[in-house]
Amino acid sequence: MRQTIIFLFASLWISNAMGQADIFEMSLEELMDLEVVTASQFEEKASDAPATVLVITREQMREYGWRDLKDVFRAIPGFDVSYESGGEVKSVVVARGVNGNNKLLVLQDGQRLNPLSGERFVFGHNLPLDFYQRIEIVYGPASALYGPDAYAGVINLITRDGGELDGFELRSGYVSTGAWDGSALFGKRVDQHTDFVLGLRAFHGQDFALHEHYTHPDDYGPVGLYSGALGELENEYPIQNFNLLAKIRHKRLSLSLDWQRYYETNAYTALPWLYAYVRENVWAQDLRHLNLTHQTIDREKFDLRASLSLGDYEVDPASNFTTVNSDLTQKGAAFKYAYSAQIQGSVQATWTPSESFSLVAGGLYAWVKSFPKTQNLPEPFAANGELIDDLRFYTDALGFVFGSYELSDPYFGRRDFSNLGAFAQANYRPIQTLSATAGLRYDYNSGFGPTLNPRLGLVFEPLAKLKLKAMYGHAYIQPSNYDKWENWAIPGYMHIPNTKIKPERLRAYEFSANYFPTQDISLRLSLFHNDMRDIIRPISGLTPQEHNNGRAFFNPYGNGGVEHNGNLGRITSQGIELAASAQVGKFLPSLAYSLLEGEDFESGLSVPKISTHKVQAALTFRHRKLSATLHMRYFSDIHTSPQNTLYGELGDKSYLLPANLAILYANLVWSPSESLSVSLAVDNVLNTAYYGSSPYNETGWLVARAPQALRKSSIAISHRF
Repeated sequence: MRQTIIFLFASLWISNAMGQADIFEMSLEELMDLEVVTASQFEEKASDAPATVLVITREQMREYGWRDLKDVFRAIPGFDVSYESGGEVKSVVVARGVNGNNKLLVLQDGQRLNPLSGERFVFGHNLPLDFYQRIEIVYGPASALYGPDAYAGVINLITRDGGELDGFELRSGYVSTGAWDGSALFGKRVDQHTDFVLGLRAFHGQDFALHEHYTHPDDYGPVGLYSGALGELENEYPIQNFNLLAKIRHKRLSLSLDWQRYYETNAYTALPWLYAYVRENVWAQDLRHLNLTHQTIDREKFDLRASLSLGDYEVDPASNFTTVNSDLTQKGAAFKYAYSAQIQGSVQATWTPSESFSLVAGGLYAWVKSFPKTQNLPEPFAANGELIDDLRFYTDALGFVFGSYELSDPYFGRRDFSNLGAFAQANYRPIQTLSATAGLRYDYNSGFGPTLNPRLGLVFEPLAKLKLKAMYGHAYIQPSNYDKWENWAIPGYMHIPNTKIKPERLRAYEFSANYFPTQDISLRLSLFHNDMRDIIRPISGLTPQEHNNGRAFFNPYGNGGVEHNGNLGRITSQGIELAASAQVGKFLPSLAYSLLEGEDFESGLSVPKISTHKVQAALTFRHRKLSATLHMRYFSDIHTSPQNTLYGELGDKSYLLPANLAILYANLVWSPSESLSVSLAVDNVLNTAYYGSSPYNETGWLVARAPQALRKSSIAISHRF
């Protein structure tokens, strides 16, 4: 308890935001109050934005040794993260008690990266920080500006520009798991009207071999018992990722292209006696986007821009869940496929008639071609020009697929939809020390109807260098086609579609205070409360009468349990974040404390996958050509769900996965010249064996706890010319 109180009152904010160029000449106050665009869709200081905004700059990414976006979550307050959680999500990310990788909206230069069809977003080795100049993280709901899925927060990845690169930048690195990580970027500002960037990144090799270190029967012990044909397969965890970024700006026209190829192991957190920990068990997908923006009007008090965005999402037919027979000697494969494509047009206007008033408004229309994730297929999916899933194997005696009226046709196909949205947000400053923000967005989705999401914010400066903020907002999660049409059947259990899902909704309240007692000390306090209703989740233990007017469900593998995705219950979460940072000569110490509590009213238990207490602490030392950072992440016991087979209702009923430990990370950067640098990063310095939470709803086909990687080192050389 004493330690907790010390952390509470000594909390230091991890975001000692650091730029490049003249960073060493800037005060901490200047570094932490940079211009941001994500909170209001126009430029403003972070302290003036009607939201809690965290800015992470390129220099900070470099000094902490982060390689991908997933690495950032371990170092910022309010986030719970569990790595090594299987291919479809890779990392379980929970923001302020809001669980779900589809509940964080990820943008790149303001353009959406999440598929509009609503699939879970993957946080793996697939979002390379080499491409980005800074990251803006907005806490809390933002559907009043961004519409669907801007629920727990918004992450905007701001790409580097040609003028900043001014030539080639090459980086080559090796990871101790047996992987190569390299990137190449070329950028140039041709003249004041033209700027372009081209970037490539590849991450190939092996991920951490968890089964060699976590050999307990509740973990990966059965992997060592594989025999026969299964035993002859390699117990490897491949990574074959690729990223492409290209963008060009000429006068008022901007064009960008990005392609994210993700190919990683699908084994982690699946029960090793049900799903094989072998090289063949992978999840692969592609995300591709083409964005065109034109600054149609650009005047001192009024500007108007129009955008056209094309994109698609495709699960590679090689994606599968490699299965294990009961005697651990045979294997099969349950292949998956999904596809969606989208086209979206939007216009946005910003009007600033005076220093005390501004208005931003816009509208958009999106059309989505969607083929939701298939059943478990015995062979890789072959489209042959047509997106159809043959479900005749699951047809009951009356001809209904899965016994469900929603699937009366045994050939399952596309479920296209469209969305029309309009929003407006006004900011008024009646006096110099007070500003008020009010926003509203209306969306109409052809699949589930209308939603209306407001936003309010007040920013008050009662004293010099002290900013107080009060915020209120709504957000919603669209009931995606993934949720509506998910279907699979295994012996003894099946999951059926449900088209009657409503949007999940969130109301959030937050108060925050930012204070700079000196130009080299920053303090922040945040208090928040989230109230979530109509939670979209798997609902199990169903009877036929509850869904199909008495029609019997048909599972060709045999009788057993039935579930579908639906709306059930209410979840609340609330907490406090206390933080500060300092700049003391050549040292930048930082420390942040988060207290988080919540309740799932359906189970009567705490929100799963969160720790009540979290601490992030870091110390960076800079001296001429050398910088060194030591970072610590502490988290208390992790709450689990009632379905957890070891810590839930079948265990000791404590619903707590023991933790109370600290994980250390270190990074060293040596720059013998302005164009050359060498870095050494070590994750889990003390080689601590520990666990994170399992993904999804922690059902019986998952390990009850997710073993995390032990010590992992990487070395890299970067050269600019």
